[in-house]
Amino acid sequence: GGLKDWVESDDPWVEHARWYSKCLYVLAVKGKTFVENANLEKTSTHQNNIRAITTSIEGNELVAGDDDEAIPPNFPSKTSNNNQLCKICFSEELGGALLPCSHLVACMKYSASLTTCGICRQKL
Repeated sequence: GGLKDWVESDDPWVEHARWYSKCLYVLAVKGKTFVENANLEKTSTHQNNIRAITTSIEGNELVAGDDDEAIPPNFPSKTSNNNQLCKICFSEELGGALLPCSHLVACMKYSASLTTCGICRQKL
């Protein structure tokens, strides 16, 4: 594996510890406490991103096209509370934040198959 999409403020050791927390090298060099702290920071950042995304999704209304267009039977209605459902299959709960944008739009099954984010169109 490897890391990509670095920004100038990224610390290589912190990123290594975040994404490879069981790596024996980073554990030996930096220690278990360092790895745990890096992962606590990652979890907090992801939770904040998920809250922001959920709020954004909840604020958006679904816009239907022409009445003649076929709409899948499991497509959520505007009045239903389906904000926590996958925006692809509309049957499973959201899961798997997309990287690097951290948007949460699909269930675990479909998140893995996406090549671009459905919200910001960023390449994954």
